[in-house]
Amino acid sequence: MMKHIIFTGTLLLASAVTGEAMAVCSGTQVTGPALTTLLQSTMVCKSNGVDWEWQEYHSGSSGQANNLIDYKKGADPIDPTAPVGKWTIDEGASTVTYDYGTGGSYVYTVHDNAGSYIFCTAGTPIVTGATISGVVGAATSCGTP
Repeated sequence: MMKHIIFTGTLLLASAVTGEAMAVCSGTQVTGPALTTLLQSTMVCKSNGVDWEWQEYHSGSSGQANNLIDYKKGADPIDPTAPVGKWTIDEGASTVTYDYGTGGSYVYTVHDNAGSYIFCTAGTPIVTGATISGVVGAATSCGTP
């Protein structure tokens, strides 16, 4: 969750400093049942090229055992994998909501940009260059960034 806030703040600050307008979401929006199929029981991975900024596993399917699990460092005793919230999909609105409890709730549209995914809020890219792995059944690392 904190990574989301830092990433969003950095994105907004970079835009303000350069004086450039924020980019619009590109690619094809994933809609309806295809959004559920894309996200259920998969890992969303976002790297900054050095380490993982986002490694969140979508346990189960939207509305059923829908825990959002931050992989962190897997079985590492200092930074272990842990549930961080819930995820749900509104197929009618073609949105995914991440609810981190007291950490806030965030609603995104997801856009496929040639196999790289963009998570947008109100038409503004919040997370770009994410990949979605077809991991089924258990949270596992995204691999090497």
